[in-house]
Amino acid sequence: MEPGSKVYGMSQEFEGKKIYFRSRWDLMYARFLNELQEKKSIAGWRYKPVLKYKDFTHKDKECKFTFEITYPNETKAYVLVESPGSES
Repeated sequence: MEPGSKVYGMSQEFEGKKIYFRSRWDLMYARFLNELQEKKSIAGWRYKPVLKYKDFTHKDKECKFTFEITYPNETKAYVLVESPGSES
């Protein structure tokens, strides 16, 4: 964890923005992504992004992920973090 980071229970500041995480698993994964970003392995990340799309009937839909990861070549990956024992 970097010296300027402050931890508040299930929330933490990243780059001056306080983010509230719904679980410790999400918080730990965010710390991992922050380390990757500092090492320039990824370009950035977002917590709780909503991906909007249209289904085969052209209805608007939303897909909720836990994290959106942006790589240096600008491709994106979406990750769903689930704590052990949770059922999908």
